[in-house]
Amino acid sequence: MCRMKQAFLAIVLAGITFCCSGCATILGGIIGHQSGELAAGLAIGAAVDFGDNIVNGVGQMLADDQKEFRQRAVVDSDAGTIQLPRKGFSVDRTKSLLAKIQPRFEEAGWTYERTRLKTCFSFSNYVHDETWRCTDASGQPFELDIQMGWKKDSKLKVQIPSGSEAKRSEVTLQIYGWLEETVMQ
Repeated sequence: MCRMKQAFLAIVLAGITFCCSGCATILGGIIGHQSGELAAGLAIGAAVDFGDNIVNGVGQMLADDQKEFRQRAVVDSDAGTIQLPRKGFSVDRTKSLLAKIQPRFEEAGWTYERTRLKTCFSFSNYVHDETWRCTDASGQPFELDIQMGWKKDSKLKVQIPSGSEAKRSEVTLQIYGWLEETVMQ
C-alpha cells in the first residue's frame, strides 16, 4: 500500500511540475527533493512562477502604449520587419491594433485575407501567429507574417514574392506609419 501512495504522490507532483513548469518550479522541486521536502519545494517554486506572471501582467496593463511605441518599436524597412515591444503590446493589444489598421488597408485600396492562423498554448507560453495574403493599391501581392506571444515581442514581417527591395521597404514603412498613427490616437 505504501508503494501505491508513493506512486500516486509522484504522479500528482509530476502533474504539478508539468502544469506549472517554470524555472522556479523545477528548481524548487530539485531543492525540495534534496532536502526531503519535495512538495514544499514544488509549491514554493510554483508560487514564484505564478507571482512572476502576475507582475508581468500588471506591468503590461500599466504600460504606456505610446511611450513604449516611441521608445522601443523597431522598423527595418530593408528587411521588411516591424517589432513591437512585449511591454505595452501584449497578444490581445497587438490583435486589437491590427484590427484597427485593417480599415486603413481598405481606404488605401489594399486587400488582405488571413490565410493561416496558429494558436498554441504551452505550459509557460502562449503563441499566436497568423499570415495575411495582401495586395497594395498597385496590385503588388505580398504576405504579412505576424508573430505574437506572451514571452516575446510581436513581430510583423513583409514578404514580397518578386523580391523587390524597394517595394518591400515601401510597404513596410506604410504599415509602420499606420500602426504609429493608430497608437498615437
